[in-house]
Amino acid sequence: MIRLRLRGPGGLKNVAFESSATAAALLAEASQVAQSENGNIVILAGFPPAELKLDEADTRPLSALVQTGDTLTVKPATTAPPTTAPPATAPPATAPPATAPPATAPP
Repeated sequence: MIRLRLRGPGGLKNVAFESSATAAALLAEASQVAQSENGNIVILAGFPPAELKLDEADTRPLSALVQTGDTLTVKPATTAPPTTAPPATAPPATAPPATAPPATAPP
């Protein structure tokens, strides 16, 4: 049995999974806690918190991702609008290289 705490926008929820549960089971439970309208969520685990990359087809065992007693933070994913690169500009003109004065021979 794997017991986890899921912290989401609505508060904290204690959940238990069978030892044979997969990452997809965690994702399904976390989606409810995150209260995401579109189903896109972010799950953070560990310290410092790092994102767990999961999807519905993930068949990895849950025990390979988390440990009993872990607290995971779940939240709706925020998708930032794509940023556009600034227009390319020509590099600034540079002065031609200075020429060295001619070498003078010693008298």
